[in-house]
Amino acid sequence: PSLPSKVSQQLPSATISRRRLVGVSQRAPPPPVALQASPALTAFTAAGAPLGSVSVLAIVILIHEMGHFLSARAFGINVDEFSVGVGPRILGFRRRRLVDGKYSFERIIEGDRDDENDGGDGGIDFNLRALPLGGYVRFPENYNRTLAFENDDRARKLRDEARLMRVEASSPLEKGLEKVA
Repeated sequence: PSLPSKVSQQLPSATISRRRLVGVSQRAPPPPVALQASPALTAFTAAGAPLGSVSVLAIVILIHEMGHFLSARAFGINVDEFSVGVGPRILGFRRRRLVDGKYSFERIIEGDRDDENDGGDGGIDFNLRALPLGGYVRFPENYNRTLAFENDDRARKLRDEARLMRVEASSPLEKGLEKVA
């Protein structure tokens, strides 16, 4: 049986028989070549795997600690230090708020002690430490827990008063639904 003319027009360079295409290469692909890695490349790859893992871990820690830092700042809690890593400080700078609302940045030299913040002027130390296996956000030591609870109670009372004012200004149907809820 012959093929329709459209098929033979689509394959002009090959003649079609029942069992195979004539004119098309029937050679087997060459065998794969074994790749030989040099000792230097092997050592570089072996050293790169742990460094890559530690880098990924450091990025995850940075994002996690940034969440603590941004949450504290959003709630108005002062922060003394933001640090990625543990151990001795490798690199650090201090951000201070100036009188006109602008910020100044200064490099922390190794002579500075880790636990001081020069009088608590709102400066925040940002540090990169030797071992990127952890991190922390340090808050002031004089955080007054009692004052925080009093502020929460005051805010709760204000919310309740606002809710009562909304209920008093509502229609009888809304008041009934509020009692059910």
